[in-house]
Amino acid sequence: MPSTIRIEGLYHSWGSFAFNGIDLDVIAGEYFVLLGPIGSGKTLLLESIAGLHTPDAGRILIGGKDITYAPPGRRGIGFVYQQSMLFPHMNVERNIGFGLRFSRLREAEKKKRISDTVDLLGLSHLLERSTENLSGGERQKVALARALAVHPQVLLLDEPLSPLDNLSREGLRDQLRIVHLELGMTTIEVTHDQLSARLQADRVGVIRDGQIIQTGTMEEVFERPQSAFVAEFLGTENVYAGKVITVGAETKFVLESGLEFAVETKVSGEAGACIRPELVRVHQAAKGEENEAVLCLSDISDLGPMIRLTGRSNQIEVKALITKPEFKRLARNVGDKVTFEMPSEAVHLFSA
Repeated sequence: MPSTIRIEGLYHSWGSFAFNGIDLDVIAGEYFVLLGPIGSGKTLLLESIAGLHTPDAGRILIGGKDITYAPPGRRGIGFVYQQSMLFPHMNVERNIGFGLRFSRLREAEKKKRISDTVDLLGLSHLLERSTENLSGGERQKVALARALAVHPQVLLLDEPLSPLDNLSREGLRDQLRIVHLELGMTTIEVTHDQLSARLQADRVGVIRDGQIIQTGTMEEVFERPQSAFVAEFLGTENVYAGKVITVGAETKFVLESGLEFAVETKVSGEAGACIRPELVRVHQAAKGEENEAVLCLSDISDLGPMIRLTGRSNQIEVKALITKPEFKRLARNVGDKVTFEMPSEAVHLFSA
């Protein structure tokens, strides 16, 4: 049965860095991705759950059981680090079975667990190989197999895809999805890779300076950030400060420059606004739609399948993502005037 992870008021300090009252609930059986910049505390939080750090205050529960002070080996946790940390003096099969060496299982059951895990991850052809002769993707799959062979309640993944090339990264990402669907194990992956979050996560959280500042579904966090930091970190790019005012029946967001947007919001007073670049529309000329701004096209960036356009005036800078066919129809170059439209339903506001 998958286990719920609950963290209540977790405090701990490492020199000048600290967790100052972290609260987090990860639902049984979900794939939870924790996003954050380097140095935000992602790995330290995983290691705290795993029992590698003893908190100064607070509790950690798995499946309703308080494991705050339980030894790491008795927490029912499988852990895969960014670097696979395989034992070079053991072949693949012995690495996978390492966590079972001191269990009370009969030898037949140990062999079955190894065999089942090997079959799940497609590693049978590598069992006799030295770990030093494996590719990066193979090493990470073996590390994952070692973590799964002990039948953990919870799987913790510390940026397992980051050391891999693109092809290996896609392969292991697919493998993680298959494993999760097959086993339904409660999983936390920490990463700064937003694509992994979009493809894998049931829910996501954002951590900054030892504080979890927002959690929710992909749509809630990516489309409705609750702060300028979350919006910018998750690639919104168009983030503005200002205030919300009511003019007759209309609600408007007034930027510090004085430019106004019509908006749909319940936020009032000082606020922030963000518009994801893929929701900005771009036209050759003004069409009389709401929230149009005629801007000088200052930058054109080819991002492969998409083109990012940057428009500037003395009041605002706006970035838009459009397809290559749309860009071809636009027929504009750097220095030309272009109309950027920001539909009111695409402007998300949050309290300052």
